[in-house]
Amino acid sequence: METEAPTERGQAPGDLLLVQQLVNTREIDVATDEIADVAGLRAWMALRGVVDDAEMAALDAADVVRVAAVREALRSLLQVNAGEAPDGDAAALLDGEARRVSLCVRITADGSAQLTPVGEAVDRLIARIVVAIATHDVDGSWRQQSS
Repeated sequence: METEAPTERGQAPGDLLLVQQLVNTREIDVATDEIADVAGLRAWMALRGVVDDAEMAALDAADVVRVAAVREALRSLLQVNAGEAPDGDAAALLDGEARRVSLCVRITADGSAQLTPVGEAVDRLIARIVVAIATHDVDGSWRQQSS
């Protein structure tokens, strides 16, 4: 499922919207976290079509910790885009996750190629995020995003 480009000001383009939505699951100023527990992560992923019913039951506390760590690493990288000092730990975490997940190149009927995340639900979510960053880094729009 590809996240459509938003029309509202302040929303990220294309699949960077998924990155923005994940980072926005935690509002530091008001101490809220939509994915603080398994139920929250299930609901958030289901709403975005990232998890099917069969996989939903398999999500656990380790998945919550993993997705939250990715979220906070993304927040740090977005702050770098806004001029903050680079965060080597955040980059290393996301680099490790990028190496951990799997992507498959699919050729469509019209002959175009698409990077498609494969694997379990959380792996696919993280793979979509990695693809969004890589794709939008090429066109320069990733560096225009900030937290």
